[in-house]
Amino acid sequence: ALAKLLSIKWGAAFMDMGTGKSLTAIIMATSRHARGKIDNVLWFTPVSLMDNVRRQIKEHTGTDEHVHVFSAKTNEHTVQNCFWHVIGLESMGSSNRTVLTVHKLITERSMIIIDESDKIKGHRAKRTGRLTLLSRVARYRLIMTGTPITQGVVDLFAQMSFLSPKILGYTSFYSFAANHLEYSDKYRGMIVKSHNTEELANKIKPYVYQ
Repeated sequence: ALAKLLSIKWGAAFMDMGTGKSLTAIIMATSRHARGKIDNVLWFTPVSLMDNVRRQIKEHTGTDEHVHVFSAKTNEHTVQNCFWHVIGLESMGSSNRTVLTVHKLITERSMIIIDESDKIKGHRAKRTGRLTLLSRVARYRLIMTGTPITQGVVDLFAQMSFLSPKILGYTSFYSFAANHLEYSDKYRGMIVKSHNTEELANKIKPYVYQ
């Protein structure tokens, strides 16, 4: 995973639970920091896993001195100047305070990690839109999940668009859908068939470790 993902700026670790997704991300971040490529890491994860991420960083780096876990008191004026920032995914859809703080932290020299990236597969979701827009400036972006596809290839669009729209080559969901999705004539919004899936697989293959 490291051999593949360290060689590219945007990548996906579609790895099962317990196979080392977090360790891979931590080594990637520390390696890039050691080489002077990044100044900070913003690690987005479900709120229920935030403290677990902090513990894993401590376990694999030997300290959590430089880890800031976002709380209800964190804002753009009080945010700590740390290398690691652990942020609740759900907050990006519900908290303007968190969004403003994240906007202040992200620069070209940031690495953005989306843990459980299946949580941003909804292309219309507010959190997906905010994360995608804010993260565009960051040089390095990584998504991780053991379940990238639960409803079909439609789940790939938002996740790959977060990494870069250049991967799939579509500027909108509608152009993606026109080429890959067939909808029911009877039930609005129901996808009944996927098309050109081999084409999608070939497009994402250079960016995915699975």
